[in-house]
Amino acid sequence: MGFDAKRPVPWKRLLIMFGVYAVVANIFLYLTDRTHYGATAMAGTLIGGVFYLALASVMAKFGWAPKSMAESRAARVQTIAAREAARASRPGRAGRGRRGTRGSNTAALPTSGTDIGSRARPAPTRRTASGVGRQRPPSRSSGRTSTQSPAGQPAKRP
Repeated sequence: MGFDAKRPVPWKRLLIMFGVYAVVANIFLYLTDRTHYGATAMAGTLIGGVFYLALASVMAKFGWAPKSMAESRAARVQTIAAREAARASRPGRAGRGRRGTRGSNTAALPTSGTDIGSRARPAPTRRTASGVGRQRPPSRSSGRTSTQSPAGQPAKRP
């Protein structure tokens, strides 16, 4: 889109956006550095607001239109609904919600055949093995090796 001087600038929305920013920024500045907070911090925020409004008005003349919270929320809900519809239409994925097999969509899961929870456990790997046979490396802080006893003497083998 090109520059159009006749295009309206949403001043009310821009001023509300700047007002929210100014309040949040001043609270943050006050909380982080109470000793140096004062008129200079507020003046800096206002000068920044003038630059923001100037830039935003030029961008509005080029066609930028900031969305309201309601518009953003409606777009997000529409995107989520489209994503869920696409997931439901895929073969083998019907009925699965955002959380996999858990949640309120479990009624649509297949109940015949194999049970989802009875899947065979995979074989342990070097990283997942645990128990008696697992050899742990000696700790570096103790300074002893696996062949030494706690007293620092070589271990006796039967």
